[in-house]
Amino acid sequence: GGGHDAAPTRNLLAAFDESSYIELLDFSAAWLRPSLRLLSHTPLWRYVLSGRPLHERVFLSALTLGRGPVAFAIAVDDLESFASKAVSRGLKLAMPVRMSRLRPDGVRVEWSLAMSPNLDLPFFLQDHTSRFERMPGERSNSSDPVRAVRIAAPSVQATVERYKALLGLAPVAKSEGVSQFDLGRIRIEIAQGQENSTPAIDCELCSGRCLSTILEQQIRAPHR
Repeated sequence: GGGHDAAPTRNLLAAFDESSYIELLDFSAAWLRPSLRLLSHTPLWRYVLSGRPLHERVFLSALTLGRGPVAFAIAVDDLESFASKAVSRGLKLAMPVRMSRLRPDGVRVEWSLAMSPNLDLPFFLQDHTSRFERMPGERSNSSDPVRAVRIAAPSVQATVERYKALLGLAPVAKSEGVSQFDLGRIRIEIAQGQENSTPAIDCELCSGRCLSTILEQQIRAPHR
């Protein structure tokens, strides 16, 4: 992990396997969360966010007002071309933003990020330095990688249509109103969430455990 350049955040990465990882995101300074929580109850909060790019607005709001899984990402080889094609298919996607951070060992890693204002969609990454410089060198020995990404959407139909445009695939209808897109060893499941709310994201591991439950147990566990 390390501190992000030009953003008040830092991260830690933990790899599930050679192709997937979880990113833990936090403020770079401890005083920021309580200060921004106070600010979020005032008219100034909207003003503070308005001057930030889309991805910062999303992550700063999540860090200030909530916790747990916020979003998931998909890596692509040519992000500018990918973003242009996505827009041509009718999807809303901000143009890529170049980002970087300094690892604790002094190595700088760089990538580009593009995010949609439709938060039921993933955001997209393209590495400019080697991806394996950005990811952890050690892999988990648990053999428990991500099996499914679950999205509780305010409108299943609208979310399904966005994924059809994004992936060029038709969904498989499952029981209890769940639509599923199969992406090789990982599937995306879309179910009905609360109306007039932001989508809720969760991940199911191959063991059947949910990432949100694991994180909640870690948060509540006493630290030694």
